[in-house]
Amino acid sequence: MGLRESFEHEIDKANTLEELARLKTKIKRSKLSEKDKRYLISVLIGRKMKELGTEEEIYLAEVNEVLRTLPVDDTFREILRSYFTRFAREKYVLKILRKERLPTIEDFIEWVSNRLKRGGKVKVEDLDISFLKPDHIAEFLHEMYPSESTRYNKKSLILSFGEYLEKSGYISRFPEPFIKKPEKRRTPTGEEEFEGTPRKPSELKRIFEALSIPTSGLAAWKVEMYVLFAKTLLQTGLRYSHLLRVWRVNDLAETVVEVEDVVFGGKFYRIPARMLLARERKKRGERITEFKQPADFVFISEDLYDALLDYARRRGLEPDDYLFSEPERNVQGRARTIANMSGVRDFTFYDFRATFASALFNILGYTDRAKEVVRRRGGWGTHSAIPFKHYVELMTVDDAITIVKTYRIFIEPEYADDVKMVLEGKKPKVEPEEVEELKAKIEAREEEIRRLMEKYESLKKWVEEIKKYIETFKR
Repeated sequence: MGLRESFEHEIDKANTLEELARLKTKIKRSKLSEKDKRYLISVLIGRKMKELGTEEEIYLAEVNEVLRTLPVDDTFREILRSYFTRFAREKYVLKILRKERLPTIEDFIEWVSNRLKRGGKVKVEDLDISFLKPDHIAEFLHEMYPSESTRYNKKSLILSFGEYLEKSGYISRFPEPFIKKPEKRRTPTGEEEFEGTPRKPSELKRIFEALSIPTSGLAAWKVEMYVLFAKTLLQTGLRYSHLLRVWRVNDLAETVVEVEDVVFGGKFYRIPARMLLARERKKRGERITEFKQPADFVFISEDLYDALLDYARRRGLEPDDYLFSEPERNVQGRARTIANMSGVRDFTFYDFRATFASALFNILGYTDRAKEVVRRRGGWGTHSAIPFKHYVELMTVDDAITIVKTYRIFIEPEYADDVKMVLEGKKPKVEPEEVEELKAKIEAREEEIRRLMEKYESLKKWVEEIKKYIETFKR
């Protein structure tokens, strides 16, 4: 039996999260290829962990395993335990803690032990500037992360951990290395570029043709899934992270409202995107913040709605199953494949969101009122920088009309007159009072969301206190 098969057997036999967490450590330190390690850890162990416990329970098991194996003294171990289970748990989203913060700090402390302590145990005072120097952290970042943007992000993460140690009085000062901030890409108009690039109809045609072509190693049902996924992103303007593992099959039956497009005709379905994302984050134990939220409601065409239900039926999906459950790294890999196949070399799935915004902005007459509509439909906050001038210069009105009609982007009835004027070659008139009224509505909605988030966090703390009281009473 080979090493990989041996680990697969051990994973199959494991019955607790603790056993699986220990197996993760063994696999990481084994001589397996990186590809086999990723498969065993991300697919097999990840899948089984979800069967055995909640996201919170998995996180705690992983924290305990990291603390068991880290080369630190007992005092520093307890400081780390408090940081990961109390301070960081209350401050950061669970997904970020598991995927980013916990493994990065683990790697950093192990590096300090191996490189600066010659394999010895690390004490909390070893992270003070009297011992640890800025050049040491810079060396760690350059050694571990080849990407400039990743190094910069990891530096921020490590510095926030050092700030916690400082403010808690464990060290006097944490060193700050100089890591060059990645240069932001610029648009042809000189504005900062937003995620994704608005695509022309000819580019979209090539992208969707490439998405529909079966490729080696990709099941036929996945080819269909990615086509539906792309169409949903283009019609809704959603970030793909707000669609993956969020929409469930029964959401299409239980939460939708039927509406009509009075400009181009056809039936659409309104879906409460923000509510669905909040539900999933709550189930996973993740914090709900007001940043990077989807719109309250998004719209999909009747054709796409029927295609999604038909796909779910043929796939044998249960009502509570996710429509799109691909890991984000698979989506990114698929994007690279499509970029090569279509000849649109810089294609990413964020392009559908940018195209949605650009097409909607142009077909509404690229007015101040159109800006506020795009901001609301795309889930952007009132202070988010959206490069509208960039969107206008990269898409003509004719292209916008073609995209909206071909790919079925919904036009709300209250803005039908603006679109009709654009179709006639005229620019809609907008009174300043109308724009201010729209902005006021969006700001009021954001304030309402902030209040709801505060209530949610307060209620969550109250529930935790009740649980602790019940545990104490049981003892």
